Amino acid sequence: MSLVVRDLCKSYTVRGESQRTVTVLHHLDLVVEPGEFVAITGESGVGKSTLLNCLAALDDWQSGDIALDGQSLSAMDAMRAHIGVATMSALSSKPFTSCPTSAWPKTYRYH
Repeated sequence: MSLVVRDLCKSYTVRGESQRTVTVLHHLDLVVEPGEFVAITGESGVGKSTLLNCLAALDDWQSGDIALDGQSLSAMDAMRAHIGVATMSALSSKPFTSCPTSAWPKTYRYH
């Protein structure tokens, strides 16, 4: 599967004494070809988790596009069957300690 991210922008509104907007992803481009492995690294607060949440269609973005095998994630309902998320905290809880990480998505599916 190929993954193409074009001009992705994501910001949050921070409320408090004064309301302000914080831009986390600013016109991000990324291409991951089939069979390619990618590591997303960076300091705390630079948007790694935000990017992953957008890539998994768990979070919305303001502009840009994410396409999986040429199909835009904007049509998220059709793509949900092809996207899965297994966080380390979920995998390390007691029921999963004897279950290999690679077997978890095959054993526990959410629809």
